[in-house]
Amino acid sequence: MKRTSIRLADGRELIYYDECDDAVRSAVDTRDLPARVSAPQMRYDLTVDEWVSMAGHRMGRTHLPPTDECPLCPSRPGRPTEIPADDYDVVVFENRFPSLATAVERDVPPSAPGNPVAELRPGFGRCEVVCFTDEHDRVFADLGPDRARLVVDVWADRTEALGAIDALPGRPLPTVADALLEVQRIWDWTDPRFAPEKERAVRRHVGDYTLFMLDAPEGHG
Repeated sequence: MKRTSIRLADGRELIYYDECDDAVRSAVDTRDLPARVSAPQMRYDLTVDEWVSMAGHRMGRTHLPPTDECPLCPSRPGRPTEIPADDYDVVVFENRFPSLATAVERDVPPSAPGNPVAELRPGFGRCEVVCFTDEHDRVFADLGPDRARLVVDVWADRTEALGAIDALPGRPLPTVADALLEVQRIWDWTDPRFAPEKERAVRRHVGDYTLFMLDAPEGHG
């Protein structure tokens, strides 16, 4: 497995993983991208006893584009995409619209404005997109054993690399990899089917009055 790291036009890292050791990855991202702006936060949700990501900048993210505008297909003349090369085996790159980020403000207030029970933390983390084929309509089951093995090796490599980063002293960096269409989607969230059960458990623990107060309008007690 050959690993080649480059930088996209806005400074994000992209890594090519090739089966052949003689693969050359010299293509340059020719897009004129704006500077990265992201200010995610982690907020404590008392109703389910979990920390959740708040990332308002993701409202402008790419969502279900048509096939001919897919940002994850290889670049073509006149249509540059997230992947500068005209082909690839497996590619990993930093999400352009991340739920977590490494370059975020570390000094955040202890709680959300107007809601003292909603504790805040910096939204430290790194979100990566994992593309396992350059063919838009190809699915994982069609990859074959060699390419599937490469994908597994890439997962292992990214797990090791991201696990070695410390966001804060003694606290490992949380990671999320997500993507669209033909890419692997990896989420580290609690299964939403268990949310009502968790809410009931928290209600039993803290009492109805506390949960009611979370939704009380300002000035009402």
